[in-house]
Amino acid sequence: MKKVFLLFFLLQLSGLNLVAQSTCPEKFAAYNSQGQRVTTLCAGEKIRFKACDPAIDPDKEYYDFDKSNGLAFPDTVKFFTFPAAGTYTVTQLINTSGSGQASQQSPLDFTVIDAPVPGFIPLLCALNQIRISITDKTYDTFLVDFGDGSVQSVNRGEAVPAHQYRQSGTYKIRVTGQYNGATCSNFQESTIQTLPAVSTLHLESATITSYAAVGSISLTWSGNQPEYYYLIEKIINNTVTVLDTIKNPATASVTYSLSNIDTRASICFRIRPTDRCGTVLPALSNTVCTVPVTATTGNQNITLTWPAYPDPAALVQYEITRNGQVLASVPASQNSYPDNEALCGTRYCYIITALLRNQGASISNEVCETAVSTQAPPAGYLSSTFTPANAVQLTFVTPENAQQITYQKKIGNGSFAELAVSNQLSFSDPDVNSGQQPFCYQATYLNACNQVSAVSNITCPIWLAVTSTNNSTANLNWSAYEGFPAGIAGYEVQILDAASAVLQTIPVSSTTQSAVVNISQNQQILFRIRALGNNMAGKTFSNTVNLIQEASIFIPNAFSPNGDHLNDIFEVKGRFLAAYRMLIYDRWGQILFDSKNQNQGWDGRFNGKEIPTGTYAYRITGQDAAGKEFTKTGTVTLLR
Repeated sequence: MKKVFLLFFLLQLSGLNLVAQSTCPEKFAAYNSQGQRVTTLCAGEKIRFKACDPAIDPDKEYYDFDKSNGLAFPDTVKFFTFPAAGTYTVTQLINTSGSGQASQQSPLDFTVIDAPVPGFIPLLCALNQIRISITDKTYDTFLVDFGDGSVQSVNRGEAVPAHQYRQSGTYKIRVTGQYNGATCSNFQESTIQTLPAVSTLHLESATITSYAAVGSISLTWSGNQPEYYYLIEKIINNTVTVLDTIKNPATASVTYSLSNIDTRASICFRIRPTDRCGTVLPALSNTVCTVPVTATTGNQNITLTWPAYPDPAALVQYEITRNGQVLASVPASQNSYPDNEALCGTRYCYIITALLRNQGASISNEVCETAVSTQAPPAGYLSSTFTPANAVQLTFVTPENAQQITYQKKIGNGSFAELAVSNQLSFSDPDVNSGQQPFCYQATYLNACNQVSAVSNITCPIWLAVTSTNNSTANLNWSAYEGFPAGIAGYEVQILDAASAVLQTIPVSSTTQSAVVNISQNQQILFRIRALGNNMAGKTFSNTVNLIQEASIFIPNAFSPNGDHLNDIFEVKGRFLAAYRMLIYDRWGQILFDSKNQNQGWDGRFNGKEIPTGTYAYRITGQDAAGKEFTKTGTVTLLR
């Protein structure tokens, strides 16, 4: 018994000495896989727990690794891997009684952390520079490897200094996150390509799209690269103002509209490349300045005015367009232009383009004005001709737009009187006289400025008269045409059919106003005269005259159907007959013969039998070629 007590006492004394010699103030400590003592643990990492007192028998040392789910000490396992981040209470149990019951429990709290991939953003800069923006808020320190042998360490929240590569190329950047007091870490890699060299920018045009105190301007430039930003700079009196930034344009050429800008004075623009890092680059575009233009109206002119170009040495010349067509080119020293060819009442729109030596162009605002005038417009040219319906057709040509036309007519020796007021350049006068008195026309017009023109030339159409006395010739007489600027080149007599198609043309001289035409073969003939002007001035026609000759019929008063072939047939001879019927009657009114054929006469028979000598009545009806009906009656003597 004494031995057992002595042994227990010695053990107690030994335990006191071991505690006194403990290397840590806690009862136990945590160690990672490298045997290093750690106070902050990493999720997923195998941890060993060990008593600080070296005198404690490992077989008596038990651990519960998570107090939150209840204490249990089934065995003496001292290794544990925590599955997730959090705070865990680890409890040590030292069994000193030999009975399996806890004689001493020591809890200790541990923080378990994750090792996520550290987030960072590489910011590519011009001139082979890069900046790293670390977005991770978990790790305490970061190790940045730039891929060219350079490594930079920074604490959480500190900015990574910009890094300059010696040359352009492709680099792999690695950022490693680390904890203070924990050995777990993680990294992320990103491969980058340094930015290409900046291309040359060309500001192609600056266009004033709205001329106003709050106006707008359109800029077009080329040479963009999607890796860069572009600053739109405004320059007024050597003061540079950044108006906007175009970020990473998708196309090499960009058209950009600036609004809410006073465009009434000249403004200069240029484009400056930059990057996401705000690097100031010297590769500026050319400069283009706007050219605002104004217009004022005068008597038959419109004057354009614009300010002098701010950089005269850059200017080649100005080009002026009117209604979309190039009107004039003026030297760089000129700042106004009078358009003296503006027609009254016409609206004109102008644009000034400054052509620059740097291949750029400055396009002004469009300015529009309507020309005015207090002067009488010049006279127009009036011509006349007869239509196939024998109405006089007047055609008026004006040197400028006519708002209203006044046609005047004179008959014989009378004075000109108003015939009609119209807004049409052609007018038909159906009221023509019989030609006993000549008639003439003239016209004036009202232009868009309500000014009455000078009186036009006088035009007198050709009047044709046709007579026939012997049914074989036609006598034509006509009045001279007046109205061709260079006079008459000659006349033509035209013979027409019923559809007004020309059958025959007979040229006559310019001094001839009469002609005789053979008409023996036609009952109905249409005549008209055509006049030709000198220097291809045009043509005009007279009225159309329809000459109808009388149809003629010869009816014998006797015939002798005796077979001697002399006057055996009673037949009618005629000219211009279109329809015909002959009836022969006896004294009692009986029809002995009926024929509709002019070439079929009566042979003195009835029903095939000769009839006796005597006097018989006839009735002849018909229509001539002109449609005129006729009836002839009488008697014929039949002789045997």
